[in-house]
Amino acid sequence: SLIKLEQYPQAIRDLDRFLLKAPDFVAHEGYYSRAIAHMKLNDYNKAINDLNSFLKVAPPTESAKIYMAHLERAAAYMKLGKFHEAIQDSTKAIEINPKEPKGYNYRAAVYFAQNDFQKAIENFSHGITANPDSYELYGRRGAVYLKIGKNKEAIRDFQQAARLGDQRSQEFLKAKGIKW
Repeated sequence: SLIKLEQYPQAIRDLDRFLLKAPDFVAHEGYYSRAIAHMKLNDYNKAINDLNSFLKVAPPTESAKIYMAHLERAAAYMKLGKFHEAIQDSTKAIEINPKEPKGYNYRAAVYFAQNDFQKAIENFSHGITANPDSYELYGRRGAVYLKIGKNKEAIRDFQQAARLGDQRSQEFLKAKGIKW
Protein backbone atom coordinates (compact mmCIF):
# COMPACT_ATOMS: atom_id res chain seq x y z
CA SER A 1 0.00 0.00 0.00
CA LEU A 2 1.03 3.61 -0.42
CA ILE A 3 1.12 4.09 3.35
CA LYS A 4 3.69 1.31 3.73
CA LEU A 5 5.66 2.97 0.94
CA GLU A 6 5.44 6.25 2.90
CA GLN A 7 3.65 7.99 0.03
CA TYR A 8 1.18 9.65 2.36
CA PRO A 9 -0.19 12.49 0.16
CA GLN A 10 -0.97 10.04 -2.67
CA ALA A 11 -2.47 7.59 -0.17
CA ILE A 12 -4.75 10.34 1.14
CA ARG A 13 -5.87 11.27 -2.40
CA ASP A 14 -6.62 7.63 -3.21
CA LEU A 15 -8.49 7.15 0.06
CA ASP A 16 -10.48 10.34 -0.54
CA ARG A 17 -11.72 8.81 -3.82
CA PHE A 18 -12.39 5.44 -2.16
CA LEU A 19 -14.40 7.01 0.67
CA LEU A 20 -16.64 8.92 -1.76
CA LYS A 21 -18.02 5.59 -3.04
CA ALA A 22 -17.43 3.14 -0.19
CA PRO A 23 -20.40 1.70 1.69
CA ASP A 24 -20.20 1.90 5.49
CA PHE A 25 -19.31 -1.77 5.92
CA VAL A 26 -15.92 -1.13 4.24
CA ALA A 27 -15.53 2.62 4.81
CA HIS A 28 -14.06 2.08 8.26
CA GLU A 29 -10.88 0.69 6.66
CA GLY A 30 -10.50 3.81 4.55
CA TYR A 31 -11.04 6.16 7.48
CA TYR A 32 -8.49 4.30 9.59
CA SER A 33 -5.87 4.20 6.82
CA ARG A 34 -6.36 7.86 5.97
CA ALA A 35 -6.06 8.77 9.67
CA ILE A 36 -2.71 6.98 9.82
CA ALA A 37 -1.52 8.90 6.75
CA HIS A 38 -2.60 12.19 8.34
CA MET A 39 -0.75 11.23 11.54
CA LYS A 40 2.42 10.59 9.54
CA LEU A 41 2.06 14.05 8.01
CA ASN A 42 1.50 15.61 11.46
CA ASP A 43 -2.00 16.73 10.48
CA TYR A 44 -3.53 15.75 13.79
CA ASN A 45 -6.91 17.45 13.42
CA LYS A 46 -7.62 15.59 10.18
CA ALA A 47 -6.40 12.36 11.78
CA ILE A 48 -8.79 12.89 14.68
CA ASN A 49 -11.69 13.55 12.29
CA ASP A 50 -10.97 10.32 10.40
CA LEU A 51 -10.57 8.34 13.61
CA ASN A 52 -13.91 9.73 14.81
CA SER A 53 -15.50 8.57 11.53
CA PHE A 54 -13.82 5.18 11.85
CA LEU A 55 -15.10 4.71 15.40
CA LYS A 56 -18.65 5.57 14.30
CA VAL A 57 -18.80 2.93 11.55
CA ALA A 58 -16.33 0.22 12.60
CA PRO A 59 -18.02 -3.10 13.33
CA PRO A 60 -17.53 -4.48 16.86
CA THR A 61 -15.58 -7.40 15.38
CA GLU A 62 -12.75 -4.95 14.68
CA SER A 63 -11.87 -4.67 18.39
CA ALA A 64 -8.09 -4.72 17.82
CA LYS A 65 -8.34 -1.85 15.33
CA ILE A 66 -10.81 0.00 17.57
CA TYR A 67 -8.26 -0.32 20.38
CA MET A 68 -5.53 1.09 18.12
CA ALA A 69 -7.82 3.90 16.91
CA HIS A 70 -8.25 5.08 20.49
CA LEU A 71 -4.49 5.02 20.99
CA GLU A 72 -3.86 6.86 17.73
CA ARG A 73 -6.46 9.47 18.65
CA ALA A 74 -4.90 9.79 22.12
CA ALA A 75 -1.53 10.42 20.48
CA ALA A 76 -3.04 13.05 18.18
CA TYR A 77 -4.76 14.78 21.08
CA MET A 78 -1.52 14.75 23.03
CA LYS A 79 0.35 16.36 20.12
CA LEU A 80 -2.30 19.09 20.12
CA GLY A 81 -1.97 19.59 23.89
CA LYS A 82 -5.49 18.27 24.52
CA PHE A 83 -4.49 16.19 27.51
CA HIS A 84 -7.98 15.51 28.90
CA GLU A 85 -9.07 13.97 25.59
CA ALA A 86 -5.82 11.99 25.36
CA ILE A 87 -6.44 10.52 28.81
CA GLN A 88 -10.04 9.64 27.86
CA ASP A 89 -8.93 7.75 24.75
CA SER A 90 -6.09 5.99 26.57
CA THR A 91 -8.57 4.92 29.24
CA LYS A 92 -10.97 3.62 26.59
CA ALA A 93 -8.14 1.59 25.04
CA ILE A 94 -7.34 0.12 28.47
CA GLU A 95 -11.00 -0.83 28.92
CA ILE A 96 -10.95 -2.62 25.55
CA ASN A 97 -7.70 -4.50 26.22
CA PRO A 98 -6.51 -4.24 29.84
CA LYS A 99 -3.64 -6.71 29.33
CA GLU A 100 -1.98 -4.68 26.57
CA PRO A 101 0.68 -2.30 27.95
CA LYS A 102 0.30 0.41 25.28
CA GLY A 103 -2.82 1.95 26.81
CA TYR A 104 -1.15 2.38 30.18
CA ASN A 105 1.99 3.64 28.48
CA TYR A 106 0.07 6.30 26.53
CA ARG A 107 -1.90 7.44 29.57
CA ALA A 108 1.26 7.62 31.67
CA ALA A 109 2.95 9.65 28.92
CA VAL A 110 0.12 12.20 29.08
CA TYR A 111 0.52 12.55 32.82
CA PHE A 112 4.28 12.83 32.39
CA ALA A 113 3.80 15.62 29.82
CA GLN A 114 1.70 17.44 32.42
CA ASN A 115 4.46 16.94 35.03
CA ASP A 116 2.12 14.76 37.08
CA PHE A 117 4.83 12.24 37.80
CA GLN A 118 2.92 10.41 40.53
CA LYS A 119 0.02 9.62 38.19
CA ALA A 120 2.51 8.57 35.50
CA ILE A 121 4.11 6.15 37.97
CA GLU A 122 0.68 4.85 39.02
CA ASN A 123 -0.26 4.17 35.40
CA PHE A 124 2.99 2.37 34.67
CA SER A 125 2.42 0.34 37.85
CA HIS A 126 -1.13 -0.61 36.78
CA GLY A 127 0.26 -1.67 33.41
CA ILE A 128 2.95 -3.76 35.09
CA THR A 129 0.31 -5.47 37.23
CA ALA A 130 -1.68 -6.29 34.07
CA ASN A 131 1.40 -7.31 32.08
CA PRO A 132 4.44 -8.06 34.29
CA ASP A 133 6.55 -9.07 31.28
CA SER A 134 6.53 -5.60 29.68
CA TYR A 135 10.08 -4.28 29.82
CA GLU A 136 8.82 -1.07 28.25
CA LEU A 137 6.67 -0.24 31.27
CA TYR A 138 9.48 -0.99 33.74
CA GLY A 139 11.95 1.07 31.75
CA ARG A 140 9.65 4.05 31.43
CA ARG A 141 8.59 3.94 35.07
CA GLY A 142 12.29 3.81 35.94
CA ALA A 143 12.86 6.94 33.84
CA VAL A 144 10.13 8.77 35.78
CA TYR A 145 11.63 7.65 39.10
CA LEU A 146 15.01 8.92 37.89
CA LYS A 147 13.45 12.26 36.89
CA ILE A 148 12.04 12.80 40.40
CA GLY A 149 15.21 11.67 42.16
CA LYS A 150 14.06 8.24 43.35
CA ASN A 151 17.24 6.58 42.17
CA LYS A 152 16.85 3.34 44.11
CA GLU A 153 13.42 2.70 42.58
CA ALA A 154 14.71 3.72 39.15
CA ILE A 155 17.61 1.26 39.31
CA ARG A 156 15.26 -1.51 40.44
CA ASP A 157 12.98 -0.88 37.45
CA PHE A 158 15.89 -0.61 35.01
CA GLN A 159 17.24 -3.91 36.33
CA GLN A 160 13.90 -5.62 35.79
CA ALA A 161 13.58 -4.10 32.32
CA ALA A 162 17.10 -5.29 31.51
CA ARG A 163 16.29 -8.81 32.70
CA LEU A 164 13.26 -8.77 30.41
CA GLY A 165 15.47 -7.83 27.45
CA ASP A 166 15.38 -4.02 27.27
CA GLN A 167 18.62 -2.98 25.57
CA ARG A 168 18.39 0.66 26.68
CA SER A 169 18.14 -0.37 30.31
CA GLN A 170 21.00 -2.83 29.85
CA GLU A 171 23.19 -0.11 28.32
CA PHE A 172 22.27 2.38 31.04
CA LEU A 173 23.08 -0.08 33.82
CA LYS A 174 26.29 -1.19 32.14
CA ALA A 175 27.44 2.44 31.82
CA LYS A 176 26.77 2.90 35.55
CA GLY A 177 28.55 -0.34 36.43
CA ILE A 178 25.37 -1.90 37.81
CA LYS A 179 24.51 -5.57 37.29
CA TRP A 180 21.08 -6.80 36.41
